[in-house]
Amino acid sequence: MKEASADHADYAEELYQAPGSSADKVRKLIEFEIRNFLDHQQRTRLMMREATGDGRARVRKMARNVFQRNFTAVVRIFEQGRDLGEFRPSIDPAAAAMLLGGATNFFFTWREALHEFREVSGLETVETYSRQIAPLILSGVLSEPESAKDIAVCGKRGRRSTTNG
Repeated sequence: MKEASADHADYAEELYQAPGSSADKVRKLIEFEIRNFLDHQQRTRLMMREATGDGRARVRKMARNVFQRNFTAVVRIFEQGRDLGEFRPSIDPAAAAMLLGGATNFFFTWREALHEFREVSGLETVETYSRQIAPLILSGVLSEPESAKDIAVCGKRGRRSTTNG
């Protein structure tokens, strides 16, 4: 299991060390991750099942340890971008890594059905999906920069509102 997923962590760690912008590293990582999932579908399903399932504790722990290395490598890229001033200082690198993981897992899990979703026009290929998802992960969806003082999220309605009312 360790050997099977080492290529993802190796790639993310190499990206972290490589010259270039953190945004480009995130874009490359998204495409690599999806392609890696698709090239090794059985392994990916096994890792997902064992890391999250109710199977044997020893195997689940091993899967989680392998995932930990991958997750840490992705978090470091987001930390690097934040520390270099490429990303907002307020981003949480772990949350950004989770968002990236969720986006790539969604594509892997639902890719066969995406062509049936009328809302999904052109997002069925790895290249297009990666090109569209990366900017959302990198910049978020707010129309203006985030400000902890000025913006609060209304949980029930999902709308932005000011803290003044």
